[in-house]
Amino acid sequence: MRFAVIGDAVEAIFLVEAIHASPHHDVASCCVTGELAAAFASRSIPLQLVSNDEEAILDPDAESVIVAFADTETAIAMSRQVSQAARQVAAIPPASAA
Repeated sequence: MRFAVIGDAVEAIFLVEAIHASPHHDVASCCVTGELAAAFASRSIPLQLVSNDEEAILDPDAESVIVAFADTETAIAMSRQVSQAARQVAAIPPASAA
């Protein structure tokens, strides 16, 4: 399965690492910022950056989208957008949602 990744929450890096290590899965495209972007770089995980979240969500090569935002409202809104685009969504809940 191929995944797109959007967001800024560093908690998603563990899922991304597992995808990257798998011979059966791959990261297709990303729109990541902040701590999540830094985590990609520090772990030398290759990524295909796109210019905005919508472009990652609509990537025809991605079957599922990982939504990882630190802000709860943004996480909910983006999860809805992914769902409305008829994509599978894997949402990493923000720490503030606990």
